[in-house]
Amino acid sequence: MNTSNQNNLFDKNGNAPTRHNRISLVFLFVSLLASTFSSASEQPVVCADDAKSALMIVEGFNRNYKQYQIYTKALSDSKLYAKLGGRYLVIGDPVDVFEGEWPIEKYMVIVRFPCLARAQRFWNSETYAKIKPLREGAGEVRAIVFEEIY
Repeated sequence: MNTSNQNNLFDKNGNAPTRHNRISLVFLFVSLLASTFSSASEQPVVCADDAKSALMIVEGFNRNYKQYQIYTKALSDSKLYAKLGGRYLVIGDPVDVFEGEWPIEKYMVIVRFPCLARAQRFWNSETYAKIKPLREGAGEVRAIVFEEIY
């Protein structure tokens, strides 16, 4: 076997690494594994072939427009929806109200994801966890998810 291409777990005489070196290797491996999982939380999950699309519906009352703009800019700049296959269907105010009242400060956002797992990945991602606090003080929000019927 060509020893020049061997990995560096063993010394040049083929001896196993010392306890200290093994511990260092374990810490290195755990660090690499942890970084893989943290970056994996931003990667799209594969949707099952028979998965239904998921509709995330966010209803909110805007109490501080300036703060809400900071939040929406950060969310837009992150491109998190696009990374997870999300697509805006509705954003903002209705074009008409057929029945009841729709207060001026109320807004609606509907995003379609390819599957529920992608919507969940969005909501629970590290990226969104960093953006979500920017919404504090901007108003009240309710967020729900439905599987699309088709």
